Amino acid sequence: MAIMPVSSLNMQHNGQKSAVNFGRKNKEASENIRVSTPIVKAVPLALLIAMSPINVNSTNSLHSSSSEINLETVANNQDNIRLVYEESPVERSRFQFYSKTNNKNSIDEVVLRLTGHPFDVEKLVNTTLELVGDDGISAGEVKFPQLILKPSTGEPVVMGDANNTRCEYIQKFVDGKLPSVKNNKAIPVEDVKRVIRLGSGCELQNVKPNTSWLADGANRKEAFGTAIGHLDVNTKNGKYRITVYDLDDSTNDFEVVTIKREDGPEFKVSALRAAQIKLEDFGGDIANLNFGVIEVNKRLSQNTARLVNNELFESLAGLLRDTGYNKAFETSITNSLVTVLNGVVYPKN
Repeated sequence: MAIMPVSSLNMQHNGQKSAVNFGRKNKEASENIRVSTPIVKAVPLALLIAMSPINVNSTNSLHSSSSEINLETVANNQDNIRLVYEESPVERSRFQFYSKTNNKNSIDEVVLRLTGHPFDVEKLVNTTLELVGDDGISAGEVKFPQLILKPSTGEPVVMGDANNTRCEYIQKFVDGKLPSVKNNKAIPVEDVKRVIRLGSGCELQNVKPNTSWLADGANRKEAFGTAIGHLDVNTKNGKYRITVYDLDDSTNDFEVVTIKREDGPEFKVSALRAAQIKLEDFGGDIANLNFGVIEVNKRLSQNTARLVNNELFESLAGLLRDTGYNKAFETSITNSLVTVLNGVVYPKN
């Protein structure tokens, strides 16, 4: 995600309006942008199948048409359950339907074969992940269905498959919309919604934010320097004031930038992080998230909190091109690879 300048900004300098100069980008600000790249860790050979997304471009494929089978010769080794139907709605994916009563109208178990590997379909989970900043304000939701799979070979590994076509096919089966087979409570459906937040490296965490730092900021004062200008920004999450401060007795530049929500305390901006997060599971990519993260110092502390507000982020990023910008905050681009299973996020780097 590129950090883009903001056009047509006006700031108040010592009571007088003046346009923010975007004519020259501060060289030091440009050089300060760091790019962190993901590190993929090695996994045991036994788990490679669980950790590697399916290669949909492989030349190996399953039969794409449905087929009847010999019911006398195919059977599951548990409870004498029999395979009564199979179909391949997606290339290299074959669903097999088993019945304890040898009846296609009473399916008790479903197996998904991917490139020949059998997985029991445990359930279908409709997942909602809500990203909430440390200020308690939601940055939006990501919604997707996911099949929960377990290797039929007995391996103690559970995997997620958010492939849209396979999930839609199972949803039709659960809803009774497949003409060939009928569901007998073989696959439960669950709705899972989880609140997630950003960690110090902009990684996703499975915890709700603690907003007590806001009350602490309101109860305790902090001096930021000599205020030499401000900018009011209207966002979908409220109105904010950006203030620039001088620390070296030169009103031609600024070393500190703060933000203050119209109904909240003022905090120093410590960094802008352009976050790129890829969500994936065993079935492949789920979503690519790109957003701006504003990192602020908690009251009288080097500890930080992270806010997600793209309008505010863009306005702050515009200051990087002001000739008065003097290393007021850090900038970086972060990349994260995250696996999702049952609504729980697992950072992989």
